[in-house]
Amino acid sequence: MPHVSTLALFTLATLCAAALGAWLAALPYRLPVRWGWETTATPTPRAARWAGAGLMATAAAGVTWRWGLSAASLAVVALCVMLLLASAIDARLMLLPDILTMGAMWLGLLVNSLGWFAPLQDAVWGAALGYVSLWLVAHAFVRWRGQEGMGHGDFKLAAAGGAWLGITQVPWLLLLASAMGAAWGLWRTLSGRAASQPFPFGPFLAVAIYLLLVLGGL
Repeated sequence: MPHVSTLALFTLATLCAAALGAWLAALPYRLPVRWGWETTATPTPRAARWAGAGLMATAAAGVTWRWGLSAASLAVVALCVMLLLASAIDARLMLLPDILTMGAMWLGLLVNSLGWFAPLQDAVWGAALGYVSLWLVAHAFVRWRGQEGMGHGDFKLAAAGGAWLGITQVPWLLLLASAMGAAWGLWRTLSGRAASQPFPFGPFLAVAIYLLLVLGGL
């Protein structure tokens, strides 16, 4: 029965993704030492491994549901790996590594050279618009408040989103990520945390990229 074999493959892909996510969860605690950002490695919390497994399994399930077992699915899973690592490192250290943000951008341009998710021209202009849009916002914030509110890694991650989604989706990407960031900031304020304490924007961009890519066009 074809539907039984499809369900089995879907389940196998999800379980493999969960195992991959649990392994990936350790890297944000090890790579910063290798890259010279930290002097000693921090043990990986068990909660981080469970979170990595759950997030990667959920992401892979969504990808498989949308594109099945295909080359496009493999490309998006590779993107999810980079987004998960970038988000976890940003959450820990408020840093987004170029190898992940720029890697995601170039991968988006490569897959869209085949027209998988957006025309190549739209992808190139999307990358440019994603970068410039956040750069302008950050520059205006510096002029207004006299301090930086966003790092260059966020600009590059927005460029990666534009490279995957195309130029027409960049405004939605920034709107969705900003809405999630604002909701998180409001929750922090209501929970008694200092409103002025910075928090990473990368994870919100990563979630927005995934949601627009998997759910877009439905």
